[in-house]
Amino acid sequence: MNIFSINKYIKNTISQYGLLSFLKIIIFEILYFRFNKQLDFSFAAKKFSSKNIEYVPTPYYLLYLIKKNLPPPQINKYDLVDFGCGKGRVYNYFKSYINFFIGIDIIKEYKENFNTSSRFVNVDCRNINKLQKQIKHYKKKKILFFFKPFDDNLILKILKQFMQQNDIAVVINPENQNKIKNYKIIYSKKFKSRNKSINIIKLKKINNK
Repeated sequence: MNIFSINKYIKNTISQYGLLSFLKIIIFEILYFRFNKQLDFSFAAKKFSSKNIEYVPTPYYLLYLIKKNLPPPQINKYDLVDFGCGKGRVYNYFKSYINFFIGIDIIKEYKENFNTSSRFVNVDCRNINKLQKQIKHYKKKKILFFFKPFDDNLILKILKQFMQQNDIAVVINPENQNKIKNYKIIYSKKFKSRNKSINIIKLKKINNK
């Protein structure tokens, strides 16, 4: 990363997350780099279709907040399904805490970042039919994980198709918070920009009476 990219990243992050959260983001990145050697400021666009889309890893500080606020029972009873898993930062962070990991991404080269405690699925998440073949009948308790650049409507389609009563979903940085209002909000943290937030949600309980 060159000086121009670093300066742009700093300005954008402060404007979106606020100064205090920016400092926490940087501290967590440095700490995880020191102990895990996995610092990944990967801001170059990856061209996998007619458009260039930036693959930006989920900040470790956000992952820390998510883990801290996931509801009981213990998350080691859950499998985690990461839609748009990239190089596997979420996998590397959560692999010691969860039962199993499924990473879904359009870029097949990312498969090399996952091992036998996980499963990599090379599918475009926009192709709901192909996703159905992979996880439609997946009955285990799961955490569905979404980090931008996902479109809000696509997230809702995936949730409608695959989320079951005991599942949890983590939706980071939706464009419109109202899109998830029909779900039970377990935890929500809003940052400086209106479209920067962490949301942990569940299906609302069905009234059988």
